[in-house]
Amino acid sequence: RLFHRCGITLAQVEQTLSAALADATLAARLDVAVGSALLTLERLSYDPEGRLVDLLQIHYRPDRFRYQMTLSPDGAEPR
Repeated sequence: RLFHRCGITLAQVEQTLSAALADATLAARLDVAVGSALLTLERLSYDPEGRLVDLLQIHYRPDRFRYQMTLSPDGAEPR
């Protein structure tokens, strides 16, 4: 909605969910031990010309994160 209000059209979004180990900075910020497993999410959003318009890189504690997706086949209307 924010992109739409700003006049930005998204044509493609790539999102990657993976794991990483907490370094000293992340451990302090997330209140976990150094070396603890974290979930990482990176999302790149592109406009119709293929230009990157948004980049999100975030780390989560696995005990405080839930990831859920609803997918529809091409052309199917969402419920």
